[in-house]
This record gives sequence, C-alpha cells and structure tokens, in this order.
Amino acid sequence: MLEMIRTIDDPSVAYAFVDEGCYGEKGLDSVRSGMKKEAILFYLDSVGADTPLQFSGNYFSNKEQWLKQVDKLKEKNVNYIFSARKKQAQFFYLTKTDLRGKTFNWQNANQIIALFR
Repeated sequence: MLEMIRTIDDPSVAYAFVDEGCYGEKGLDSVRSGMKKEAILFYLDSVGADTPLQFSGNYFSNKEQWLKQVDKLKEKNVNYIFSARKKQAQFFYLTKTDLRGKTFNWQNANQIIALFR
C-alpha cells in the first residue's frame, strides 16, 4: 500500500489504514461514512500472505480479465481484495501457518499495484 501511495499520483484517490483486528467493522464503517456516494472503496486484507489473491466486488465483474476469483457483492461501491485459500465455492480461509508467515508475497503486491495503475 505504501508503494501505491508513492507511485500513484492521483488527487482523487485517498488511502486509509484500518485495524479491523481490534475494532471489527467500526474502522471500515468510519471510512464508509466519510465517503462520497459515488466513491469506490477497495478493501485489502492479508494481501501479503503466501496464498492466491481473491477478488470480490462489482468493480471486477468485467473490468479485469486476468482476475480468477470474482464474486458479486450486494454493496455496490465496496470491493474486496484478499489473500486466502479457497474451499468449495464460497469458503475462504488462511491456515495457522499462513497467518504466522514471516515473508511478504511481493507477487500479490505487484499484481495489486498493476491493477490500480
């Protein structure tokens, strides 16, 4: 995310760091309440884990052909990008080993940066 802030010079883009671990959805709700109605929110979670990126949201429905995992969301302007293993059709998870990982998945990071360029 810091690399995106450094390289993407667009005054219409805002970044927020939210600690969901301590406050649950309150941080995300706070960001949503300050957004304009036409704004698009991209929520990144665990993207540095050594698991495949998953993409969910209306932004991804037809826009990026290289995206493999696309699920429609009811919430129009919120899009999720996260790293996880996929079990069956709609179940995503990280193993304890994934959660304790000490390395950062730069391939995932570069894929996200390319998406927003």
